[in-house]
Amino acid sequence: MDRTVPPGLVHFLLRDEQGATFLLGVGGARVPCTVAPSLPEAGEAEVTLTASGSTRPVVVAACPSVPNLYAACETTAAEDHLNTALATLVNQIAHDIRNYAFGIGLQTEMGLRQSPTPETRRHLEAVLRQLDNLKRYLEKLLLFGRPARITPQLLTLDTFLREEIQRFQFAWDPSSPPVTICLDTYELVGTVRWDPRAVSTIVAALLDNAARSATPPKPVTLGGRRENRTVVLEIRDEGPGMSEETLAQLAIPMKVRRPGAAGLGLAIVRKLVRAMGGEFSLRSGPEGTTATVVLPAEVTPV
Repeated sequence: MDRTVPPGLVHFLLRDEQGATFLLGVGGARVPCTVAPSLPEAGEAEVTLTASGSTRPVVVAACPSVPNLYAACETTAAEDHLNTALATLVNQIAHDIRNYAFGIGLQTEMGLRQSPTPETRRHLEAVLRQLDNLKRYLEKLLLFGRPARITPQLLTLDTFLREEIQRFQFAWDPSSPPVTICLDTYELVGTVRWDPRAVSTIVAALLDNAARSATPPKPVTLGGRRENRTVVLEIRDEGPGMSEETLAQLAIPMKVRRPGAAGLGLAIVRKLVRAMGGEFSLRSGPEGTTATVVLPAEVTPV
């Protein structure tokens, strides 16, 4: 086993209860190592890792779901390596938790069939509601962790976008203030060959971010244009905007989270856009934030 940190590879670090740090090897082997400065409690940081006499600068990222577990890779291409490592880890954890949740739900439903007392029934029904929330959360984790599968289909662009807006507004919480979405399809006509599920996920996530940028929600605009063989989609809000520091943090999965959210919406957007050969960017100012998605009009299957 190579007991150093090979160039370009992602490894995992574990910090035990005594504060000692280990590089995890094949078969769970632990290689003692030192990190300077110390590992972050959350998020990511650039550190110097020394293991088996080899010292390298690396970027480490704390696993949001497992305390004291970190993904580490060299600073070259660090973002892509760390995102891949975190996606793999999140996918494995989410699969395991989903299996446990299924078992808990099954046992709870069996309990409800046993004619429980009214008080016990209320508690069991509350458990099922919480499990439903957990399942929705796990679906986000799995969408982030699973490899993207792109199956393009022929779509009428303006019709597809109009249906996506209708679907989003139908799913909007009726107890929340309504959101107004303006669709400008003047330059978004004709057909495209896109994966409808992937683009639907992208549009829904960006509309949700835009709608929640201000309270109560301010109008959101979805528009864009065709440029040669690409389509540019822009979703603009009229919220207060974000600082450059916040924009940078949005690039880190789970770094910025609303209460009850997974903090993976933009990470999923970026992943799906890249899988379709496109580009994603954000710009923000006092007048609001604009999310821009550039996709080939003809997407290649993945």
